[in-house]
Formats: sequence, C-alpha cells, structure tokens
Amino acid sequence: MTAGLIIVLILVGLPLLAWWVGGRSFWSRLRPAADRDAWRELVQRHGLSSSDAPRVAHAAPRGMALDEPRLRAAAVDWAGRLIEQETVRWPMSRIGRFLAGAAVAWFLCICGFLLHRVLTGHPEDVNWGMVILYGGFAFWFRRRRRLLRRTIELNEDEPATA
Repeated sequence: MTAGLIIVLILVGLPLLAWWVGGRSFWSRLRPAADRDAWRELVQRHGLSSSDAPRVAHAAPRGMALDEPRLRAAAVDWAGRLIEQETVRWPMSRIGRFLAGAAVAWFLCICGFLLHRVLTGHPEDVNWGMVILYGGFAFWFRRRRRLLRRTIELNEDEPATA
C-alpha cells in the first residue's frame, strides 16, 4: 500500500509541482545575456562579404598572406583574437595557484616515471598510446600558435619591430 502511494505521488505530484513552479512570474524576469559571437563581430567590423569571410577564415589559421588590405586587416584581427582566446591564463587566487602548481608537479612526476621506466629497461610499463596522444596534441597546439603568429606577421601593414 505504501509503495503504491509513493508511486502515485511521484507520477502525479512531480508533474504538478513542475507545472506550478514553471508558472511562477519570476521566470519571466530572468533575461540571460546573449553570448557574443566573435566571428560575426569581425565580419561586421571589417565589412566582409559572403565570399571574403571564408577566405579570411581559411587563411588566418594557416599562416597565409592575403592580397587586399581589408582582408589583411581582418586576418590580423582574427588571428590575434584566436591567440587571445587560446592563451592559458593562470589563476590568481591562492587555491588556483596551488592547483596549477600541483598540476605542473604531477606532469613532472609523470615525465620522471616515463624516463625511469625507459632507462631501467621496462618500456612496456608505459602507456605509449597516451604519450603519443599528448605529444601530438602539444605538437598541434605549438604549430597552430606559430601559424597564427605568422599570419599576423605576413598581413600587418607595418612590420613589427623587436
């Protein structure tokens, strides 16, 4: 009898409670801010046409130079924004610095374990699939940043002075 009452309460009471909570007026006052679309802002700011936008999107991450000054400025802007978005920002709080330090220490311990197992003649204890995966990711990330910087260098009107 008690189990049947609990099942009926769940099957009938939960939808009624959801309907009642959903009908409250405070839900209509919540207005979440829309996320900014960086690509749309770039296209509007530089006045790119529907044929120019894919050229910029294709050239910027590949380190290519563009011919038109308007497209060059858009490529520099887009590459700079991508670099800014992908830059690792270290946390400034005490707990964040501690966790970042712990992550670096963990990474160094993993590298030490890898080196120890290889030098002692037990390379089968190393998960080589993960080593290749992490190495490939690091290689891709470095190459991507290098190509984005190259896009900025090739498409800037005034060359950067060091």
